[in-house]
Amino acid sequence: MRRFSSVVRKHNSSTRTRFPTKYNPDRSAFKQKIILPPGVSYNPAPAAPTPLETPAAFLPPQELKARTFLKDSNKFNTSNMPQISESPKRTYHLTDEDAAEIAALRQSDPYKWTRKNLAAKYNVSEMVIGMLSTPNEEHSQEMDRRLDIIQSQWNDKRARARDHRKLRKMYWLRDAK
Repeated sequence: MRRFSSVVRKHNSSTRTRFPTKYNPDRSAFKQKIILPPGVSYNPAPAAPTPLETPAAFLPPQELKARTFLKDSNKFNTSNMPQISESPKRTYHLTDEDAAEIAALRQSDPYKWTRKNLAAKYNVSEMVIGMLSTPNEEHSQEMDRRLDIIQSQWNDKRARARDHRKLRKMYWLRDAK
């Protein structure tokens, strides 16, 4: 006997909205409540535009529709909205002596002075450490040997997937030129 699910909404389900509400615990990424601007919010239907809908950029300024929807477009107060992420602060504080010391430390003890540890010590990113120094040759050969051991344990499906990934990356780099 087949069982069919009920089409009746349960008491704990709710309808989803496309626009931010004052409090929506399901979609809220931050604990701050959203303060909507006063007035009517214009949320057009998520459908393909028709020839009857002219984009606002192509409307003449005296058009009634342009005045209705665009007059309040610059009045949104963004000061109360949370910042999603901070932009990185770039500092250029490394000297030539620091660069030489980074290269020497990375060559001397690659297990202690990894890119991560050097980046933390000099307060730079790991990419900067990679640009300033080259890895220890013995250490890189050891890492290649470990990688070969790991790759020899892959099954055919995983090996084929990795080969396809390499090909895709090669095509991306080729097409980017």
